[in-house]
Amino acid sequence: MEEMTGVKREEILGRGEYAYAVPFYGEKRPILANILLGNGTQWGQQYDKIELKGHILVGEGFAPFACGGRGLYFWTLVAPIYDDKGNLLGAVQCIRDIGERKKMEDELRRCSTRDALTGLYNRAFFEEELRRLDRGRSFPVSLILCDLDGLKVVNDMLGHEQGDELLRRAARVIASCVRGSDVVARVGGDEFAVILPQTDRKTAEEVASA
Repeated sequence: MEEMTGVKREEILGRGEYAYAVPFYGEKRPILANILLGNGTQWGQQYDKIELKGHILVGEGFAPFACGGRGLYFWTLVAPIYDDKGNLLGAVQCIRDIGERKKMEDELRRCSTRDALTGLYNRAFFEEELRRLDRGRSFPVSLILCDLDGLKVVNDMLGHEQGDELLRRAARVIASCVRGSDVVARVGGDEFAVILPQTDRKTAEEVASA
């Protein structure tokens, strides 16, 4: 545990009043073992995932102060301890470092929403964002649609590597002209689209002419 979390045993053993949580979370708070025992159940909302499987509580979370302040993504399991008569004595909790798995999940999530060539959002994300905005309160919403003239000529005469570089440069130019909250996507081979939430037509036209 010390090697994985960077937290020394002296910082947690024998500490009451939830002080053993401070080296992990920066504050006194119940941990999952406490929640299983019925204390501080509202703190279950602080975990990314939490599930009761029979008498065992399983969860995933992030301890921002562990590992010298770098933080630790962890999977944890808590099991109750009973005596021979079935009386509840306490609970034992174990944790596992899932940082690498989280990195892989984040990368897969990024790849599923991003265009590999330009780094912009892809068509699937663009369409999903339109559906989300249609259900929200971001009106008025404006769209800018554009394509890259002469891409086929560049590909035919100079090669696809030059054509790809032209697409990447166009993507950077378009992204630099809008806000960070706007959605810029490559929706086709040479087609780009920008979603501008809370933007009227006049403002959108100004952005398009920039």
